[in-house]
Amino acid sequence: MENVEKLTDSIFSLRQKCMAKDRLLVSNFPISYAEYNCITLIMPEKDITVKRIAKKMDITSGGVTRIITSLEKKGFIQRDISPNDRREIIVTLTEEGQKIAANVRKASIKIHEEIMDNFQFQKMDCVLEGIDELVEALDKWLKSRDEE
Repeated sequence: MENVEKLTDSIFSLRQKCMAKDRLLVSNFPISYAEYNCITLIMPEKDITVKRIAKKMDITSGGVTRIITSLEKKGFIQRDISPNDRREIIVTLTEEGQKIAANVRKASIKIHEEIMDNFQFQKMDCVLEGIDELVEALDKWLKSRDEE
């Protein structure tokens, strides 16, 4: 039970610190924290529906629409009607959006390099393996909840 409580506290603390780190990261770019979260969802998928973004961000479709409208005004994304279902809107990064996403990723890597400078190198493989296992366990847990 002690390990479960420690894990709970550690994950909460890690989440808070990662949010603070990401807010600092985003402050150097012409996007908000919410827009950053949206872009990071679009980036790996190339195109994604508004409904899927809303589900992944755990916000209403109206909230996503506000974020997407702002990103669209900035020229970072474009919206298109899905050829498969005219009720769905597909969101993709524009060329400018891909540039901003790549620049944010580069800056993120640099920040993580700086963080790594404060880390004991000999423990890195164990930490990375542990994080991978934790992500896998979270994915399994989340998938089991989706099936219910």
